[in-house]
Amino acid sequence: MLKIKLLNKSDQQWLEGRKDIEAQLEIYSSILNANDRVRAMKQPRAQPSESLVRYAKEQSLGMWLEESPFFAEMKKARTGNASW
Repeated sequence: MLKIKLLNKSDQQWLEGRKDIEAQLEIYSSILNANDRVRAMKQPRAQPSESLVRYAKEQSLGMWLEESPFFAEMKKARTGNASW
């Protein structure tokens, strides 16, 4: 049987006192899953490359400029189609 040391002795005794093996295995697996999640949270996350960040900023700025009503009016003014 797989042995996992719990934080306190009373939890360990309670778990070992369970007669239902399936319940013990379910509890063990939930403890292992929780440990895996904690370990995964402690892992450093991958950072995007500088070129990818720069590209995303350029795309976002380009979209903002295309959708900006102010710059749309400036383009019209340059071509002589200004509404003001």
